[in-house]
Amino acid sequence: LVGGFATLGVYYNERGIVVAFEQAEIVPYAAGIPTFNIPYSKLVGFDEKYLPEGDFYTAEIPSNGFAEMVDVNGDGEETPVYLETIPDEDLGDSYILHIGDDTIENGGDDAYYMCSPMFVHSSTGNYFILDCTGMSDWHTTYLYNADKNYTLVQSISGNITEISDGKCTIQAKVDAFGSWGAKKEYTYDGNGFVTTDKVDNLDNLPSKGDDD
Repeated sequence: LVGGFATLGVYYNERGIVVAFEQAEIVPYAAGIPTFNIPYSKLVGFDEKYLPEGDFYTAEIPSNGFAEMVDVNGDGEETPVYLETIPDEDLGDSYILHIGDDTIENGGDDAYYMCSPMFVHSSTGNYFILDCTGMSDWHTTYLYNADKNYTLVQSISGNITEISDGKCTIQAKVDAFGSWGAKKEYTYDGNGFVTTDKVDNLDNLPSKGDDD
């Protein structure tokens, strides 16, 4: 229990200690599982041997409007970041990512049905990545440079399934009917995404001689 409320658990991530509450415990059930991150810098007497190695980390920004405190430029000061959803039943929703007094609007000019923002701190810089989902579950990923006034660096078809320091895997739909997924490995920095993969790595590539 935390303050009389039931929790799903308390665990570590790259940024600090995460407290996860049960659904419907402190917010409506539809808001999902709320989590709160307590940065290592705020913990008194925390043993430094348990600190994660390396500087790379990510911070998921909740899609339900909750604010996440993020050190967006590496100066040790945390800034509230939250996603504002502007509903439109006819055209699809639009989104505004609030970063203190600054904003990133929607990730583009199109309307979407879901937006999943993420902050990334890596050796190549600080970024906001917005995964925007459109009709038929098509994804567009937008890369913004937090070190250069949140300038849009690049948009790319697909969504990030794995990310590490300077590298990521992007999955996209590649056939005419949008039913086949494929992944490519990319590097990313302030100039955008780059891949050396010449062909798509299909998720459901049939095996030769496999009757199934």
